[in-house]
Amino acid sequence: MVRIGRVDPTLVELLEDALATAEDPALRATLEARLAGAMQPSPTPEVPLALARRAIAGARERGDRAHLARVLDLARPAFRALDDVTERVALDREALALAEALGDLDHAIRAEQRLALDLLEQGDVAGYDHHAGRATGRAGEARFLATTYVHGTVEISRGVLTGDFERAERALRRAAELRRAMPDPEATLGPNLLPMMRFLLMRARRRTEDVETIAALEPSPPPFGDVLGAVARAHVGDRAGAAAALDAVFARGDHVRLNYVPAALLPELVATLGDADRAAALLPLVERLEGRFVVQFGGLCEGAAGRLLGLLHVTMGRIEDARACFEDALRQNEASGAAPFVHATKLALVEAGAGDERTRRRQLEEAIEGFGALGMTASLARALALRGGAAAPASHAPAGALATLRREGDLWSLARGGETHRLKDAHGLHYLAHLLARPGVGVEVGELFALIPRAGELRDEGDAGPMLDAKAKAAYRGRLADLREQLAEAESFDDLGRAAAAREEMELLRVELSRAVGLGGRDRRASSRTERTRVTVTSRIRKTIQRIGALDAELGHHLDRSVVTGAFCRYDPPPGPRLTT
Repeated sequence: MVRIGRVDPTLVELLEDALATAEDPALRATLEARLAGAMQPSPTPEVPLALARRAIAGARERGDRAHLARVLDLARPAFRALDDVTERVALDREALALAEALGDLDHAIRAEQRLALDLLEQGDVAGYDHHAGRATGRAGEARFLATTYVHGTVEISRGVLTGDFERAERALRRAAELRRAMPDPEATLGPNLLPMMRFLLMRARRRTEDVETIAALEPSPPPFGDVLGAVARAHVGDRAGAAAALDAVFARGDHVRLNYVPAALLPELVATLGDADRAAALLPLVERLEGRFVVQFGGLCEGAAGRLLGLLHVTMGRIEDARACFEDALRQNEASGAAPFVHATKLALVEAGAGDERTRRRQLEEAIEGFGALGMTASLARALALRGGAAAPASHAPAGALATLRREGDLWSLARGGETHRLKDAHGLHYLAHLLARPGVGVEVGELFALIPRAGELRDEGDAGPMLDAKAKAAYRGRLADLREQLAEAESFDDLGRAAAAREEMELLRVELSRAVGLGGRDRRASSRTERTRVTVTSRIRKTIQRIGALDAELGHHLDRSVVTGAFCRYDPPPGPRLTT
């Protein structure tokens, strides 16, 4: 049975035992290839990747084309982590050429399907169409139901990328029909792929009318259950549930172990929750996708990865880094006709406050027009709310008031039921009231800061210099070079413990460098006027929420989960009662 994202420890152990006693070089290469694929997803993906590369090299040395074709097919699942897509393209072309020369139709179809997805990841939509069409035609002619089914699932990615949601819907329906036609689909395909695809497609369409359907979906099985569950809860407005599910993902280390899926799905979620710490933890993972399109099975498609990187930078308060990422993503999405992500990236630029006001207004209007044309009604409502030209999204409509916050001279009243609390005037209460009056609308921190005249003007005093000086950066990079040599030596001697230690230290160093160095090697500055404004406003809002929580724990919890802070702040309550002013 296919169990996406799961490692079968029994299978891994059996393969390791068999490999330990195998002496024939051909058998060893076959076992190494199978073991490499069985070990993924791995928290240390370099281990199975090194094993797969060694198996392939050994098979090439033997010169047996049939054996090499089998090893390539067995080893290929080891390359599904956050590795170099150009390497995968080369492997898939080699596998396709071998399979066609040998007349092996089954291997040829699988290689062509993989090649199609890899080309789509590179933004080559025409290349995807060519190879995906050939694979579908061959599978249909040969009546390979399972192979045709799998292609139907990956075709969703193509439809989502270009905004052809009808094509994606047809692919999903066709996949369901083929599954029903199979004699034993559970044993061949596993139970979780179609429900996962259905959710991902609805999420990609961003339609308000899908909210109830998403809320009613059956929970996804582990290990993706909490990742998809967190995203689904945020999609229907359950911020508290999304945050709890996200906590579970990070507690188990699934944000690293599952590699590609969290890198694709979680940046938008942590941005929605305003979770700067989690954004920093995800950043090194997502940076490995830079320059690529995020495309995988089941319609998991997020357009150019730069948009996801930009969301993380915004959450961490790095507006200029975010702007560079968004602009790169916009160019890539436009060049590939990725319409939904063109408009999503424009909206992200506007929400981040990047660029001049005239450009932001133009981008917002273009995003509104694009979302409307594609039927992405939830995204359209968000953009309209940001413009202020329409009511806030329907999901924010209150079913009665949870509580009311009002200013009364030098005091503020917080009324809930028959109980009223009085709070001394504070800047944070002004900021919070401004957000409560505009549920779902992003408000720039500069606008909030300006609500109170002479609130302590933040002068533009430059910055505190780079986060790491040149000497420190040189030392970090020198140590990274040493560690790369140590890692190569450890892998050549199969010293897995030493290799794992080297990789762990390398990852820590990369995290520190990523915090200090932006795109193109630019130093990130330790402080700036924009950053100080963001920090000041965020601190005052959070302190105010703590004060309210001390008086009413339930209201404090509601605000803690519903108020997003960052370069833009907003009150984003779940459906149901909300605070009013």
